[in-house]
Amino acid sequence: MSTTLYLYSGAGNTFVVLDGRSGFPTDSVDIVGLCAKYNTDGLMILREGNYYSFPVAAPDGRSNTRSGNSGTTYDFAMEFFNPDASGGMMCGNGGRCIVAFADYLGLRPADGKVYRFVAGDGEHTGEILSVTPDSSVCPDPSVCPDPSSVPGTDVSSDPTGTPDTTEGLPTHHMPAADGVVKTIRIKMIDVEEFHPALDGWFVDTGTRHFVKFVPDVENLDIEAEGKRYRWDPEFSPIGANANFVKVDTASQDTPNSPHLTVRTFEKGVEGETLACGTGITASAIAAWLSGVVPTSSPETESTYASKSAESEGKISYEIRAREDDLRVDFRPVLAPNSPHHTVLRFEDVYLTGPAKLYCIIG
Repeated sequence: MSTTLYLYSGAGNTFVVLDGRSGFPTDSVDIVGLCAKYNTDGLMILREGNYYSFPVAAPDGRSNTRSGNSGTTYDFAMEFFNPDASGGMMCGNGGRCIVAFADYLGLRPADGKVYRFVAGDGEHTGEILSVTPDSSVCPDPSVCPDPSSVPGTDVSSDPTGTPDTTEGLPTHHMPAADGVVKTIRIKMIDVEEFHPALDGWFVDTGTRHFVKFVPDVENLDIEAEGKRYRWDPEFSPIGANANFVKVDTASQDTPNSPHLTVRTFEKGVEGETLACGTGITASAIAAWLSGVVPTSSPETESTYASKSAESEGKISYEIRAREDDLRVDFRPVLAPNSPHHTVLRFEDVYLTGPAKLYCIIG
């Protein structure tokens, strides 16, 4: 296969992205090789929206296939893979990046405003809220070289081979290849599976996550702690990503400070990622379930008894990942006439944050 590669960053979560509308088969792509070669957290393929067929993670850990046909109306389909080539799950940061990629390719939403696309966990929407110049990211061209001058990035003859050298490989710190950063809001699936687990919460937001609240997230040994929870028998045989969350108390001096700080150890990557969209979403939901005051109503004490009133509107959390701030919105749905305010599910779940094309190769 010989094709152009697009490298995207969603809040530091990086991806190789391919335009698969011409129909090359997935098994012709060296997923592991490309992710390793360009040091990304995953690989995505944008497919035609009226037909798609890609692996979907089954509850027992095996793969089945989600398929569509010409009668299905989507603007595009998103095929996502971890660096170890496992697939079938959703990636929130990847979802924003592939919406940005669709816009870059000139695809326009059927309704003129909001993209409708399908991923391994089901249907999603994506909307570009703003487009801003990227001049503030790297103002010195000598620091961020032109991608065409980077050694080892000529993929015209061998897109899956090993670069001649790893020195100078493009990173997401480079200025945007198209000169802009897009702020994108994507709608996630409804969250129906969540429960206390070990010393935290299990929340499935299209990908399986464990969330633990900690007093100090910066000095956490995330490699050791992440591996411990990722491989815990509680989550076998599939496993779960491990998220560690610190609740930040906003003050008058820092009124706009993020309310939650999140670090994620991601399975498939088998290490920390700079941001994990589904993990950030899971962390926000776990925060609400734990009684953490939402960013949207800091004056309201979020006790369990007050959740019924809160559920009339959306809950919002501002969250700090390793490099960028993101926002999670959702609406809890409570069981009618429940004296204990039993939560049935979470609807209208949205993730908002940046997406940037930082290198074009080929």
